[in-house]
Amino acid sequence: MFAFVYWCLTFVPVAEAVENCAAGEQVCAFSKFVFKVEIGGRVGSAVYAGRRIVVANRHIVLDDSVAKLTDKFGQVYTARVIPNDQHEDLVLLEADNLDRGPLPWRPEAVSRGESVHIVGYDQATNAIKVFPAGVVLLPPAANRLSRIQHIAKAATGSSGAGLVTADGKLVGIATSGDERRGDAIPVGRIGALEAHSSEQHRVVHDAIGRQYKICQETLRRMPIRRARLAKRAVEYLTRVCTKTRNTHLLDDAGQILGRAGHMKEGKAVFSQALELDPYARNNRIGLVVTLLLSGGATEALPHAKWLYELLPHDKEVLRLAVQTGKRGGDIEFARQALTTLESLDPALAVPLRSYLAR
Repeated sequence: MFAFVYWCLTFVPVAEAVENCAAGEQVCAFSKFVFKVEIGGRVGSAVYAGRRIVVANRHIVLDDSVAKLTDKFGQVYTARVIPNDQHEDLVLLEADNLDRGPLPWRPEAVSRGESVHIVGYDQATNAIKVFPAGVVLLPPAANRLSRIQHIAKAATGSSGAGLVTADGKLVGIATSGDERRGDAIPVGRIGALEAHSSEQHRVVHDAIGRQYKICQETLRRMPIRRARLAKRAVEYLTRVCTKTRNTHLLDDAGQILGRAGHMKEGKAVFSQALELDPYARNNRIGLVVTLLLSGGATEALPHAKWLYELLPHDKEVLRLAVQTGKRGGDIEFARQALTTLESLDPALAVPLRSYLAR
């Protein structure tokens, strides 16, 4: 229907390098396939997926039906949302007269340690940008909703951006990220989404979009300060965000619940996210924090060790490892994490050394 496979398997010549792009020529050339997407007052990124078709994040599209696409040259397209019945954080959009030729993509799975870039819209500069390189931490698990875990830098506006290899091939669609860590949906799922995208899925598509919207609106209404929530508010937040099956939204919900002191409910939300994607590191970090605050250090210990193995130079992970090792009865693990932290940030390690010595 959308000729995704046909276009993607065609040989792609290297295009001209992008001005002011510090990455390799093939990575810089990928920016022609990326768009700023505006829909319902929200802004994000979209990536070309074949003639007339782009792909964007569902948490940006929600239940709206028409979007504005702008490329790096300032050319504007009107795009119609194609309904789908999947809980994946992906939506296809169709724009007349959009044809960027064959898309460079790679069907093979990414490898741990592989160099990657985020190529997407940067709201701070109002431009399509190639962000500094990072690496893949983990390829997706076997779970259907599992994502690529990476530490390629991103910024506000880059939800829906392309995750691109050093040779300029698309391997994923970014769903969340910042200066330290992010995740992306494997590019192969775009083809799978095509079979579930048509007008016949409109009712289900709109219902899923509303679930996302209700969760996001509920998250925004929650107090920023550490204030207990009414039982009804806790139940409502948990119910509406659980329906999305989106690990990023579940992470936000779990943090709010934990900050408000509702540890049991926060633990349940983080645990559900890890059932959807056992590699969702932000949710695992949230679970460790929640368990530590609720007296479950022993239960937190295997999660802290998993994070330490994955992110041995992440200061937040190291701090949690010291605390979890101390309180969970594994002093050797705590000392190992403290030694690493001292080599990275001696000042931050000082209070933790005192804590460990008590």
